[in-house]
Amino acid sequence: MQHSKCCVLSGVWVRVPPPAPRKGAARPAVMSIHDAPSPQRVGFTKALRAGVKIAYGTDACVYPHGNNAQQSSCYVDHGLSAAQAIQSATSWAAELTGWKDRVGSLTPGTHADLVIVEGNPLDDIGCWKTSVV
Repeated sequence: MQHSKCCVLSGVWVRVPPPAPRKGAARPAVMSIHDAPSPQRVGFTKALRAGVKIAYGTDACVYPHGNNAQQSSCYVDHGLSAAQAIQSATSWAAELTGWKDRVGSLTPGTHADLVIVEGNPLDDIGCWKTSVV
């Protein structure tokens, strides 16, 4: 926990990687924080509890574009609220990159993409894995 507290005091962010292909998979399969070694999962949870800022990240060439939402469920399963998981991919990521004035929110003068889903992702983060439009 001591390292996490230092991260908070220093303003360090954690960017947990997105799902990545499993080694030896015959077809594309994903590995998420669920499949990560136990120390990584424990470290994520400790960092979260200590207040370390979590930013969503992508490695676009790892899996087909559009599967990014899969990581949100993992974040929720390991301690983020659904709202925080969405913020990690929007406003928090914008803050980390220094683009908070340009992206990451639905405010006049910023750039944004809208995702329309059936259901409320705050009640079921999994519903934003399948967009309607």
